Amino acid sequence: AAVGVPVVGNWVLGGISRAMARAGPSLRAAALAGMMFLAVPAAFELSEPRASRHLAERQAGEFAATSPDPRVVATRRSYAAYYAQGRHLPIEPTVNTLDPKRLRARGATHVILESEALDAERWETVLSRPGVRLVQRFEAHGREALLLEVEALERRETQ
Repeated sequence: AAVGVPVVGNWVLGGISRAMARAGPSLRAAALAGMMFLAVPAAFELSEPRASRHLAERQAGEFAATSPDPRVVATRRSYAAYYAQGRHLPIEPTVNTLDPKRLRARGATHVILESEALDAERWETVLSRPGVRLVQRFEAHGREALLLEVEALERRETQ
């Protein structure tokens, strides 16, 4: 299959170039306008860096890196833990997996949630639980991320 792709590509491009050579100037102009019509929207889509889609998550990770404690970051994407300069604890962010006791038992010190993972109502459910403290909200390009701290069990027991 890998050998067939270049062969088919050469055949298609060769056919296009032969047709363009035989075509008159108006047909060439129309073909060029059609290609530009298809290429311009694709260029605009590519102009926004893909990383900006998760910029809020990255900012949360970078902010977590300022914490003096060793970090174990529970998040869906490992790069958020990378920016936090901590160890990644993979989770699927559901209300049940964001239980502070479970997270602390697995070693988590921080959680980074993004707006795609939970709706606002579920975020409030997570934030209302004892043992989780909102450190900061981050917003970029219409997306939001939360940086949460999972409080140590001994600190919770003394309060």
